[in-house]
Amino acid sequence: MKKAILIVLAAFFSLSATAYDFMVDGLCYLCYDDSTVMVTCQNPDTYMPAYSSLSGDLFIPSSVTYDGKTYSVLYIDLGAFYLCSDLTSVTIPNTVTAIYESAFEGCTSLTSVIIGESVTEIAERAFYDCSSLASITIPNSVAIIGRDALYGTAWYDNQPEGLVYAGLVAYKYKGIMPDNTSITLRSDTKGISPYAFSNSRGLISLAIPDSVSTIGDHAFNECINLASLGIGNSVVSIGDNAFNMCKALQSVNIPNSVVTIGNHAFSNCDNLTSLSIGNSVTTIGAGTFAYCPGLTSVTIPNSVTTIGRLAFNSCSSLASITIPNSVSAMGGQVFDGTPWYDNQPEGLVYAGMVAYKYKGVMPDNTSIVLREGTTGIAGGTFKDCYGLVSVTIPNSVKVISSSFQNCQCLIEIRSKIVDIESVTMVVGAFTRVPTSVCVVRVPIGTSAAYRRADQWRYFTNIIEDEEMGFLPGDVDGNGNVDGNDLNMLINIILGKLDAADASVVGNPNVDGIGDVDGADINILINILLGK
Repeated sequence: MKKAILIVLAAFFSLSATAYDFMVDGLCYLCYDDSTVMVTCQNPDTYMPAYSSLSGDLFIPSSVTYDGKTYSVLYIDLGAFYLCSDLTSVTIPNTVTAIYESAFEGCTSLTSVIIGESVTEIAERAFYDCSSLASITIPNSVAIIGRDALYGTAWYDNQPEGLVYAGLVAYKYKGIMPDNTSITLRSDTKGISPYAFSNSRGLISLAIPDSVSTIGDHAFNECINLASLGIGNSVVSIGDNAFNMCKALQSVNIPNSVVTIGNHAFSNCDNLTSLSIGNSVTTIGAGTFAYCPGLTSVTIPNSVTTIGRLAFNSCSSLASITIPNSVSAMGGQVFDGTPWYDNQPEGLVYAGMVAYKYKGVMPDNTSIVLREGTTGIAGGTFKDCYGLVSVTIPNSVKVISSSFQNCQCLIEIRSKIVDIESVTMVVGAFTRVPTSVCVVRVPIGTSAAYRRADQWRYFTNIIEDEEMGFLPGDVDGNGNVDGNDLNMLINIILGKLDAADASVVGNPNVDGIGDVDGADINILINILLGK
C-alpha cells in the first residue's frame, strides 16, 4: 500500500514540478526572484529516483553563486529530495523560511535533521515516512506544521501518548483521548497543526492561549463533545473545517485578531446559539456556519469583504442578519434555508449592498436595473433566469461572481463600470449567455479594456455608449485622455468654462468625489503621466 501511495505522489509531482534554472555543487535551484532561489528536484519529469547521487550528510547552503550572481536560499521546494533514500542527515540554513510539501518524504535512511531558525512553515508530509528519523531540531520560529509532516518517523513513534508538541506547535494528539478531557495549551504555543485533535471525542473543554496565531484545517473536526472553547486574542486564521461538527458548542467568540475564517470552520455545530465575529475578519469562507440550526441572529462586522458560498446555508432559525456595506464578494446560496431569506418578497433580493438572488420565477422580457451603490453580484443571482433580457450594472460594482449562469435570453448588458480591469470576475460569470448575440454597452473610451478583460472578451458586440459614462479624465468625451482634457478642467476650476458647457460632454469630476477641484487636476495629471 505504501509503495502505491509513493507512486501516486510521483505522478503528481511530475505534473506540478518546474524544471530547475541551474545546478551548483550537485544541487538544483529554481529562481524565486532576482535575488532568491529555492532548492528543487533534479528530475522533475520522473522523480524516480530523485538526486540518486546524493548520500550521507547534506548541508544546504545559505547562498549560492551562479554566473557571477549570488542568490539567497529561501525555500526547499515541493518534493525537492523526495525518495533520497541514501541521505543520512540534513542541515537547513537560517536563510530558509519554508519547507514545502513532501520535501524529504521517503528518505528512509535519514536519521538527523537540523532546521534553521528562520523557518516558519513545515508543509504537509515534509518528512513523512522518514522511518529512521529519530532526531529533528525544530526552531521556535515554526508556527505551521502540516498534516503528517512528521508522521512515520522514529521521532514521532517514540513520543508518549497524549498531546505531542513539535517545537512550539501543538502537532497531534497521539492515541485515544480519555473521556471528559480538558486541555489548556501551553502559554508559548505558536500554532495548532491540521488534524491535531480531529475526532478526539473525549475533549470537552479547550483553552487556546494568546500566543497562537494559526488554527489548522480540521484541527478539532468532529470533537463532538467540545462544549467550552476559548480562542486566544492573537489567532489570525481559523482553518477549513477547524471546528466542524463540534456539536456540543453553544457559544463562539471570534476575537478581533482573526482575519480569515476558513471553509466549513463551524458548520454542523448543532447547539451553537451565540456567535460573535471580531472586527478584523475580512473573509468568511464557504459553508463556514452552515447547518447551525440554533443560530437566531448574526451581526457581520464592517471589516468583512467576502462571504463564501453556503456560509450560513440551512441555519433554520436565523431570522436576523446584519450585513455591512463593506461586503462586495458573496457566493451562491449563502442564506438559503434561513428564515431571513424565506421572509424576503419575491423579486431581486439584496444582502447589504450585494445583489443576492432573484427569488421566484422571473417574468418573460424582464429588464433589471441594479440599484446605485451595489458593490457586488453574488453567485447564482440570476441563475436560470430565462426571462432576463437586459441588465444595467452600476459603476459601484467591484465583484461579479458566477451570477448570470444559463441566462440564455440575455441580449443586452448595460455596464457603467469604468475601470473594468479592477473588477473581480469569478469564473463562469456568463456561462451559457449568448455572447455572440448579447450587446454590451460600456462607457466612452473603455471598449478596448472590456475586450481585454477576463470573461468580457468573449462578447462579440461591445459598444461604447455615452449614457454609460466616460473614461476617467475624458473631460471632452472623445474617448481619449490628453492635454485638451487638462486644459478644459483647469478652465472649469478657474471659472472660465462652465461644466455644463456643450463642449464638456465627458466627466470633469475625475475622482468622483465632491466638487470639481484641484484633486481632480492632480489625478488627471497622474493619468497623463501613466501613474
